[in-house]
Amino acid sequence: MQKIFNRNETLYGPAPAAVAAIKNLNREHIFQYINGYHTSILIPALAKKFTIPEAQIITSYGSENFLETVFNSLRAGEDEVLTHQFHYIYYEKYLAFRGVKLHEFKLVQKPSEFLFDITDCIAQIKKIKPKLVLLTSPNNPTGNSITPDDLEKILAAAPPTTLVIVDEAYYGLNAAYPEKKFLALLAKYPNLAYGRTFSKLYALAGLRVAYALCGTNVKNLLRYQTHYLGMSRILEQVAVAALDAKPYYKKLAAAYAKDRAQFIRAVNKLKNFHAFTSDASFVLIHVDAKILPTFVATTQKASFLISKPVTENLYRISLDPKKYTKQFIALLKKIDA
Repeated sequence: MQKIFNRNETLYGPAPAAVAAIKNLNREHIFQYINGYHTSILIPALAKKFTIPEAQIITSYGSENFLETVFNSLRAGEDEVLTHQFHYIYYEKYLAFRGVKLHEFKLVQKPSEFLFDITDCIAQIKKIKPKLVLLTSPNNPTGNSITPDDLEKILAAAPPTTLVIVDEAYYGLNAAYPEKKFLALLAKYPNLAYGRTFSKLYALAGLRVAYALCGTNVKNLLRYQTHYLGMSRILEQVAVAALDAKPYYKKLAAAYAKDRAQFIRAVNKLKNFHAFTSDASFVLIHVDAKILPTFVATTQKASFLISKPVTENLYRISLDPKKYTKQFIALLKKIDA
């Protein structure tokens, strides 16, 4: 049976300390709520890590849960959303379910990368006046990231009653990420939020825990109510253990960065494939039409699957520094020969 690993799970695995938090779970914590109401173990740890007030943090059961909170705050048939081309398909599916119209601004394809068309984004904001501007950075599936300067241009163009949310599911996998500049924007713009997860960098996808760092007015715009009885104690304990395991995750991020660079170089030496730059745990590749049938047949017959179609010729490849990236490169070389 083919092993399917094309959803960008971090096969590197979580830190031993995170696993130990599960193994050492206090029995009483299974049947007791966290003490008090509207309390959290995770929020104080996040507030300390990012030096922002606890009141500006939202925790959730995975990024999907946070996005549902955002989407459910919109009025069907009235509010509209602006995102970009090549967006995460979940946005489209859930907004269609809610009856909320989704618009796209352009994503520009360059020889080695994709770029957000900021001029088109601002023009669309002025034209359609969206209730929500939703950006993914690094973007799934193209791998490109927005810069602080470009994000501020969007924020300056958006009314203060428009939510601007940056879905940063792949946060932490780009060593060049300018953390201080992005946090400064959070302090400056009350309608900005960064959505992050423990599924990718922290390799805890199966536990479903995430958070959002919010500007001072985001909770009001969402009409958000904190968890009355708190979140899952065990999820929060594991997440806090992961936050504390800094050396492990620094090593993990470095392994992915090295694997990503090696993969892109190897692919771009081939005749019939082209890889685009990425800041995430995946890389988008272009497959030449003349070898596409062979590529599809070969990947379907392989013992593992880390590729996922985006368009007819574009495929997203989920990386695995320990094993499958190297095996996939070998498959591509065989097809290219």
